[in-house]
Amino acid sequence: MKDRNNAVIRVVSGPDADKVVGLSRSSYRVIGRGARQTETVVLDHRDSAFEFDLNEDDLQMLIERVDSLEEQAIGVHHSGEQSLSEFERYTREPDIALNDGAVSRVHAVLVFGDFGIGLVDMGSKNGTRVNGQALDFSPVGEKDLIQLGSTELRISF
Repeated sequence: MKDRNNAVIRVVSGPDADKVVGLSRSSYRVIGRGARQTETVVLDHRDSAFEFDLNEDDLQMLIERVDSLEEQAIGVHHSGEQSLSEFERYTREPDIALNDGAVSRVHAVLVFGDFGIGLVDMGSKNGTRVNGQALDFSPVGEKDLIQLGSTELRISF
């Protein structure tokens, strides 16, 4: 039986092919381009886990898009704007730094909530695609191919 509380994100093609990282329920990971071309794909050491700064505007966009994902998937609607304190039910896990020049510094965020897993583009220059379709935000699952720059990712449980 699959553990539906933990997902695996696998880089299936691109400069960091075959790299793997986990994502736990009630958490999120920021995905972006590493500061140096020699950087590893995943910063999984807690002392250096957060490579990418999310400013107040980034957080507000993320909150609004996660609210939309929740509403679409499970009918939860937050009256007015969802606040940062309400979003804090999600734990930020270590960032995923990709060695791909076509990925923006802060490109996208994967969020694992009660609605499933959602992918939120953070206003990236080259966009984010799921199964070839450009998106701002979308639920994603095991059969979906996620593309950020020349990097492709898949999710499994």
